Amino acid sequence: MKTLLIEPIFGISGDMFNGALLDASNLFNELKSELNKLKIPQVDVEISTVTRSNIRATRFNVIDNSGNKSAERHYSDIIDMIDASDLSKAVREKAKTAFNFLGRVEAEIHNIDISELHFHEVGSVDSIFDIVSAFILLDFIAVEKVFSTSVANGTDESIENFHGKTFCASPAALKLQESMRSTFLPIPAEITTPTGVAILKTINPEFVELPKSMRLEKIGYGAGSREFDHPNVLRIGYGVIEDVPFNYPVDKNGSARIEPPGFVQEEVDLLSTNLDDVTPEILAFASEKLLNLGAYDCWVIPIAMKKGRHGFELNVICNPNISATLIEAVSNETKSLGVRVNRQFRYVLNRYNSSVIVDGCKISIKVSPFGFKAEYDDLAAAARALNRSISDLKKEAEFLYSASENVKSKES
Repeated sequence: MKTLLIEPIFGISGDMFNGALLDASNLFNELKSELNKLKIPQVDVEISTVTRSNIRATRFNVIDNSGNKSAERHYSDIIDMIDASDLSKAVREKAKTAFNFLGRVEAEIHNIDISELHFHEVGSVDSIFDIVSAFILLDFIAVEKVFSTSVANGTDESIENFHGKTFCASPAALKLQESMRSTFLPIPAEITTPTGVAILKTINPEFVELPKSMRLEKIGYGAGSREFDHPNVLRIGYGVIEDVPFNYPVDKNGSARIEPPGFVQEEVDLLSTNLDDVTPEILAFASEKLLNLGAYDCWVIPIAMKKGRHGFELNVICNPNISATLIEAVSNETKSLGVRVNRQFRYVLNRYNSSVIVDGCKISIKVSPFGFKAEYDDLAAAARALNRSISDLKKEAEFLYSASENVKSKES
C-alpha cells in the first residue's frame, strides 16, 4: 500500500507541502503540464533549491504576472474556476473539498453565510495553485494511505494580516485543526497556514506519535518562505507499509525484542464497550455471532457503572482487517452507541490442526510445540452422537493422537 508520512513538526503550508512532494518525487514537469489545465493565464510555478537551518529543501513558488495577485475572489468564483478546468475529476473534487473546508471555517469565523464569503489571502492565485498542485502530485504518486505527526502552531505574539493584528495560530488554521492532533511552539510567527491545514484535512491522515513500520522509497523537504531559528521545512516521505505491527515491542534499550521460541507475533484489535441495558441472553447471542464472524475471542465482564447501575463490559479480540465488521455487529446486536478500539500485539504459538477418529466420529486436535488438545466443538458433537461423556471422549481422542505420534516418531 503506497503510504505518505507527513511531519509538520515545524508547521505546514501549501507551498511547503508541494515543495516537499516535488523534492521527493521529481514530478515538476508533469505538474506544470497539468496546471495548464486550470486555464489561468500569466501564472506559472517554479522551484528552487534553498537551505533552511542548514537543511537542503525545495522551495515551491507561484509566479503571478497577471497583475491580480491580491485580487479578492468569492468562494463560488473559485469553485467555478476549478469546475471549468480540464483537470481530472479526482483532482477537481479534492481541490473543491479543500476550499469548502476553508469556506465553511471562514464563514463561521466572520459570522456570514458561505455564499457571501470572499477570500483574501486564501483566494489569491497562489493559494489556488497551492491547493490544486497538492492534489495533482498526490494523484501522480497514487497515495492510498496517509499518516501524520502533530501539526505545530506558533504562539507568543500577534501577527499582521489583511484584517490587522491577529493570533500567530490564525483562527481559520486552528479551527480547521479540530479533531486533529496539534502542538504549540514558542515561535512568534504563523508557521501553519489555513491552506496547509485544508490540504491536510482533505487527505484525512491518521495521526500517530511515530510512523508505522514502512519501507520508505523517497524523502522530501519543502521550504517555507522565511528563515527562523528552527528548520522552516516540512518533511514528507512515501513508501510501502511493511507487515510489522505499529507498536512492535522493544526492550529497555530500544532494541526490538526477539520472539520467544515457538511463538509468532501478530497484530490484533481489542474492541470494548460498556453496556447497561442488555440481558445476558442478548450478550450470549452477540458473543456467538461475533465468534462466527471471525473474532479470535469474546468475553463479558460484570461492571458497576455511573449512578450505581450494574452493567457489562463486552470485549472482543480480532484481526484488524475485520474490526469494522465486528464493530457494526456489536452495535446492531447490543445497540451500543460506541466501541473503543485498542491496537495491540500478541505472541501466539505456532500451531496446526490434526485429527483422530473415535467410534466413527472425527475429532480435531489442535497441536502446538508445547502440547495438544481435542477441540471442544467436535467433542460435543461426538458426545451427543455417541451418548458418551465429553471427558471420556477427550481422554480417548488425545490418547489416540499421542499413540499415533509415538508410532510416527519410532518409524522416523
